[in-house]
Amino acid sequence: MEPLPQKRGCGPALIFFALMLFSMRVSASWHTAPQKFVRLAPNQLAATEATSASKDKAPQFAPLDYFDRSCARCHGNYGTNYDPSLAKLPDAKLKQFVEDMAQGPGQAPLDAAQLERETAFHRSLQDGKPFIVVTKIEEQSSGPTLSGEATPDVKLSLQIGRDHSTVIALDRHLWSVNLPAGTDIQSVRLTAQKGEATTLLSLSESLFTHHITK
Repeated sequence: MEPLPQKRGCGPALIFFALMLFSMRVSASWHTAPQKFVRLAPNQLAATEATSASKDKAPQFAPLDYFDRSCARCHGNYGTNYDPSLAKLPDAKLKQFVEDMAQGPGQAPLDAAQLERETAFHRSLQDGKPFIVVTKIEEQSSGPTLSGEATPDVKLSLQIGRDHSTVIALDRHLWSVNLPAGTDIQSVRLTAQKGEATTLLSLSESLFTHHITK
């Protein structure tokens, strides 16, 4: 009697070939499938944050705090040792100067929205006029709360429309004020006075003073 033929199994080479083919198909499908998560490039991130900063809520960036952390060791607290020659810089060059210093000696790079506000503070130092910025707006049941910064030692006052006016106390350069319920933020105006210099900020127009041209 002849022996029964033996069943042939998958040899190692055949198994290896099958695994390679499956891996290639999975890889191809991954690269061609639509991706749900996409990492934004740095310039896209900056543009996204700049767009958010243009909305009603204030951005969480405090230019005076940043200055004292990153710039004061050379330029003095609040710019008390600021180089007077920088006052001659036009807006575009001042902005470039601030950006270069932030990335270089400051070791604290700024995105587009932050750079705009930090440059505005530098412009206030050059102009010798008080700076005002709103850094936070909180909506509460009792009424909105505004928080921000201003040049130290100024007389800071707030006016709502034509009826309500109050003086805001400063804690160094920080301030905060609770507004009556139902207050329209855009009706609020802030005034900072130091000596003969006065600065007005209308929240219907901006959240900080000393804007620079692009």
